[in-house]
Amino acid sequence: MRTEVLMGGAERRRFPRARVDVLVMYDIVDWKETELVPEAGATLHTRDISASGVGLAEGFAVDKHMFKKLINGKKKLRIALQLPGETEMLYCFARLVWGAEPVDGRIERAGFAFIDVSPVFFSRVRDFVQRWIDREGR
Repeated sequence: MRTEVLMGGAERRRFPRARVDVLVMYDIVDWKETELVPEAGATLHTRDISASGVGLAEGFAVDKHMFKKLINGKKKLRIALQLPGETEMLYCFARLVWGAEPVDGRIERAGFAFIDVSPVFFSRVRDFVQRWIDREGR
């Protein structure tokens, strides 16, 4: 299991991460939004995934104004993801937890924490990550 450690030795991650490319469809919505299924939006690929969130592998198009709304929690992502080898989409919301301010309308790397996840979403992602780590050794 790969974990990150804070100064002083405290473990930061509660769940292991798998370095795997997962297709993520998303749209940016208000924090109060409750409809889970994205109507339209963009697609991205992940750098890694855990039961608690995703790290994005490619540039995320967002201007500085929207970045501030995402980082302060005024906006969130509504996402649909498809785990490799599976046909059924999984849906949840996610909040931006880290990322540098956009340059030329893009954030090159960012991390999002899943929020308001169902038990089914959580267990499917957690089990997928563990299977991937067991198979790939990372």
